[in-house]
Amino acid sequence: MLSLNISYYCDRASSVSFKKVTDAVLVKSDGNPLYATFLAKELLNSNDINTDQDFDDWVNVKPRLNGNVTSYYQYLLSNEDDGTLLIANILGLIDFGITIEELKQALPLLSSFVDSSIKYLSPILTDVTGQGGVRIYHESFRRFVVENQPNTVHIRHILQPITEWLVKIGFFKSAKSYRFLLVLLRRQKDSQKVIELVTTEFVSKSLEFGHPEIAIEKNLEIAIEVASKLNNWAALTMLAELKRSLHTCFEEKLNNQLSYWETFTKVFGAELTAERLLFDGQATLPTRLGLAVCTLIDEAEHVAPWRE
Repeated sequence: MLSLNISYYCDRASSVSFKKVTDAVLVKSDGNPLYATFLAKELLNSNDINTDQDFDDWVNVKPRLNGNVTSYYQYLLSNEDDGTLLIANILGLIDFGITIEELKQALPLLSSFVDSSIKYLSPILTDVTGQGGVRIYHESFRRFVVENQPNTVHIRHILQPITEWLVKIGFFKSAKSYRFLLVLLRRQKDSQKVIELVTTEFVSKSLEFGHPEIAIEKNLEIAIEVASKLNNWAALTMLAELKRSLHTCFEEKLNNQLSYWETFTKVFGAELTAERLLFDGQATLPTRLGLAVCTLIDEAEHVAPWRE
């Protein structure tokens, strides 16, 4: 796909030949497909390469890999402002897609820089259709970011505005917050906050807001891991009972899930029901039940995600 885009770029937007571009990218990348991808994406996002000389000047300043793609990451971030560096570090430390608007909400003091920073970082980012927004293209950038932080305190400071934003949009209300807040708090080593969020009402509250069993269980497992490291036996006892209640709920008691979703739709509306049916572009319910809930959404005159 990138080769087709480059071909179109050469034909329509530049006088540089397709062969010249591909040969130069192959040589500069040492045949590394990841670096070649980054170079191709950077080229496609450039607006000032129109002649052979422009292209030569562009490609000559790109670093040689010497077997390590971190050379490109270092080059990309070496001369950037603090705002772009912070955004790059944030994207490297979170596990989910985030939109430009969400970044602006989380980083109000940097909101005027977000658009240009995302454009500059676009070679190492990818669009996330399911979650919306962008995320890092390859895990090697996450390793690069983590390895370049001197200690956990720096990681905590980088992630702080994102965790505060996730709290603000509502842990139970937002699927993104529900799925990723505990993950980031664990990464920040904020164990106490994890324990505070997973209370005796955690399972019932999660069900009230329509979260699927797999997401509830994952959060319980994070809390159990954190409590174990703290030797918090009271929390571990409570969490064991919560896991038992989760199993009882889904395996024994919640037999008529369609009735549950009928009630959920009446209480929270068809729009939120439709949102709960998908996460990261994937269905959260079994096929037959998901189709039945789509019918409920249709009957409430809202767009249901039938295709997914």
